[in-house]
Amino acid sequence: MHYAFKPLHSRIHLRRESLIMSDIYNHLVRNNFSAMSTEELKDLRKHSCGAHSGVMAAMSAIGELAFWSAENESYSNEQSRDDLRRIGEALMYLPQIAEALNDTAQHAQFEIHHREGFPQW
Repeated sequence: MHYAFKPLHSRIHLRRESLIMSDIYNHLVRNNFSAMSTEELKDLRKHSCGAHSGVMAAMSAIGELAFWSAENESYSNEQSRDDLRRIGEALMYLPQIAEALNDTAQHAQFEIHHREGFPQW
């Protein structure tokens, strides 16, 4: 598979995840920035950053939910298994979704800097 951009950070894929959803990252990440207006890029960056933040918050909340539900004596084994299955299903997709959103936001920011000039440090 050819990437227009190299990922900004290395991606770690578990073998099972790679087999199940080998293309989710490539379906989500955007790379046609030269065809977009600067305003479209800014909008894409804003929404990608916001969605990335939301996905990361969801993963944290899922972890806390799983941890604290294990401490609840009235939480049945059947309910626990059902919840863990759903959490596992979500967590199989969320890291690659978050990664695609983050990479898209960073690539959009780079294109904006390329057009408008890089910030002066």
